[in-house]
Amino acid sequence: MAEARPELVFLSGPQQGERAVLMGNNVVAGRLAGADVRLTEEYVSRRHVNFRLTRQGWVVESLSATGMRVNEKRYKPGQVILLATGDVLAVGKQTRMLFVGPEDDPDEALKAYREAHPQADQAAPEPAPVAPEVAAEEPRPAGEPAQRPGPPEPAPAAEVQEHAVEGPPTKALDAEARKKKLTKYAVGFGIYLVIFVGFIVLLISLRDDRPEVVRGPLRVLKRDDIERILTERLARSTNPAEAEKALQTALTEYHKRTFSLGGRYRCLTAFKQYLAYQNFNRVEDDQKYKEVLDELKGEVAKTYEKAIFYEQTKQWAEAEPLWERLLKIVPEEDPDSPVHQELVKNIKDHWSHVSWRIRG
Repeated sequence: MAEARPELVFLSGPQQGERAVLMGNNVVAGRLAGADVRLTEEYVSRRHVNFRLTRQGWVVESLSATGMRVNEKRYKPGQVILLATGDVLAVGKQTRMLFVGPEDDPDEALKAYREAHPQADQAAPEPAPVAPEVAAEEPRPAGEPAQRPGPPEPAPAAEVQEHAVEGPPTKALDAEARKKKLTKYAVGFGIYLVIFVGFIVLLISLRDDRPEVVRGPLRVLKRDDIERILTERLARSTNPAEAEKALQTALTEYHKRTFSLGGRYRCLTAFKQYLAYQNFNRVEDDQKYKEVLDELKGEVAKTYEKAIFYEQTKQWAEAEPLWERLLKIVPEEDPDSPVHQELVKNIKDHWSHVSWRIRG
């Protein structure tokens, strides 16, 4: 079964009625011939916007000096916006696209949009015949027959007299039209309100698993700090059976440490649990411990420094996945451990700060 992908439905512009599927997780749309999504309007830049899949969902970033509009709000180049089904992205002078998430049906999303915006993106209907507004006619000399505008035959005098007595029928028609129009607006507003509330609930749910946003300067760890934290010994143990079990776990994890991001840390933790009881009796065990420690220190320090670089240069979208990766490299869950108190908590603070910047 094919993986569901998000779609763009063109609401206006030269490509009105067309649809485009975002086939990758990093999609560039623009006038460039080699763009992932080709936009044909002449006022669109060669590389105008970039769609990316992040942990929070799909985001869009303007690559053009002319910026973009999302739901009629203008955004400058470099700003990253989290998208949801029903959002309308506008570029150039005419091109407007409806974003539909991979979990939603494009036809239903387009139907909901049109119901919420009955006056937008629809061809003007053919004008319906309207009864003449007799009250608005210029006074005419007595005895001159009433004339309908245009080619039809003149209306009989009796009919005109009847209209003059009962009042212009267009007043009733106008009142009915206004009533229908207000009903449409009320229904559209209700649908829009439901979508808006759902979007807010989604944002709140995405924030539930994040620590509180840290305001103010964040501490930046150095390589020496990372090495000190990872090599810090655990509390002294007096249980030889637990120590031996920890050593066997460490040796098992050693051979599969590269199979997952947290493999090296689990292996190192088991070695440290053994060292909490006694030093290694075998030279090869000590060598394996130092090898895993060096690998883990290098992996953490390299990823941490790269994430800090992107954060300090305000490249939030590039920094966020690196902080997420670090939390998988060091999957410490004990809140009392030195690693959690200094390293994991620091990583979570940076991650929360970057995520808040993306959403803000």
